[in-house]
Amino acid sequence: MKQGMSLGRSVAATAALAAPMVGRGVLSISTLTVDTIMVGWLPDSSQALTVMGYAAVVVAGLYVVVEGLAVGISALTAKAAGARDEDAVGARASETIALSSIAWLIVLLAGGLGASTFVAWLGGQGGEPAHAAEYLRPRFIFALADFLLLGGFAWLRGTGDTRTPLLASLVATAANPVFSYPLMFGWGSTPGLGLAGAAYGTGIAQILGLLYVAFRLRRNRYRSYLLRPRPPKRRHGLALLAIGGPSVLNVLLVQAYGVGQIAMLARLDAIAVAATAVGRPVLMLGVVAGVGFARATMLTVSRQVGARSERAHQMRTAGLILAFASLSVVGLAVAASASHLPGIFGVPPNSPLARLATLRLWLVAPSLPLFAVAIVMQASLAALGRPRASLLLNLTGTATQLFASYALGYWLGWGAAGVWLGGPTGYLLRAAAAWQLHRRLTLTRIAAYPAKF
Repeated sequence: MKQGMSLGRSVAATAALAAPMVGRGVLSISTLTVDTIMVGWLPDSSQALTVMGYAAVVVAGLYVVVEGLAVGISALTAKAAGARDEDAVGARASETIALSSIAWLIVLLAGGLGASTFVAWLGGQGGEPAHAAEYLRPRFIFALADFLLLGGFAWLRGTGDTRTPLLASLVATAANPVFSYPLMFGWGSTPGLGLAGAAYGTGIAQILGLLYVAFRLRRNRYRSYLLRPRPPKRRHGLALLAIGGPSVLNVLLVQAYGVGQIAMLARLDAIAVAATAVGRPVLMLGVVAGVGFARATMLTVSRQVGARSERAHQMRTAGLILAFASLSVVGLAVAASASHLPGIFGVPPNSPLARLATLRLWLVAPSLPLFAVAIVMQASLAALGRPRASLLLNLTGTATQLFASYALGYWLGWGAAGVWLGGPTGYLLRAAAAWQLHRRLTLTRIAAYPAKF
């Protein structure tokens, strides 16, 4: 009974930590949702949504650097906080600003110079690459604010502050439509910028979110570190690389499937690319919830590792329970309402685009609980000093997804439906393998983990 009560308290603690992270993720997806809805209002919305589908994949693919960086920063900051080493926590703040800025320069050069080329590689035809570049170039210029936010949010989560990221995301989300709508459609005699207006509006909103974070941190005890950005020392850099490196590769593998899926769909039917763009914001609500629970689990496990506590295993189990239950509810809700959701994005009912978007939601939404198990287990493996195991799970799962998508879509002739079904196939494999590792690591002594962290 005592053990059950202890697990119950662990579930409650993880839920309390995860709630602001999930809320922040939902707010970030709300920005994508609002942008997609407004894109659906543009003239020739079907083509605009197709371009948006290509652009979303390019943005996600180039953001892998800061996403992996954020995982490493969060875990190392949480470990330092668990050990009550304030100097180390402050040092991570300085490194966060420097590394986020370097990551932005890399993405700016790659995205700014190769935006249209990337879309053409994905299968964009005619004027689609040039049209996508009109959105992507300003998106990457303004990405500095976004990268500083993502890195800063990771550091704040590591210190235990999940409120500031949530409130900053609320500010940016609320500001986004205020700026995006007039920039997209014009105001008075000023003509609109179309799809590019969405990128400018999002960038301005992110700057406002960053300014809010700066305001909140003006009296933070680590503010002196925040004013002196510096690259990490060799030892800390190696630790960051040990955790963040596999995380970057993990995110790259996830994005590799997204890129491969869009490339396959583009060669089957351009409308399927638009259907993917329509369904993306809805399915991402479940994904960001899973990511929020995974990040919370990584932090709680990392703190227990830093304190050399055997409760690390229990915190991992708590994260699994929360993520599986939550995404089961989300998956069922999305599948049940799938036929009504495309209309929210301005898609005419019973049109080919509406039918394909509905089909995708029916096929993918029920697999969200499997995604939850896989991503939480991968996060806890990294926190327990097993990032290579997490990477191997992702590598195997992504390879399975790509193979299954191609085999079902092309060899069996199932078309777009087969390509979409490849995703759940990979989630099933990852969840099963992760569960087996979960059972094995329960028998491993926690004292061995810090040495390998």
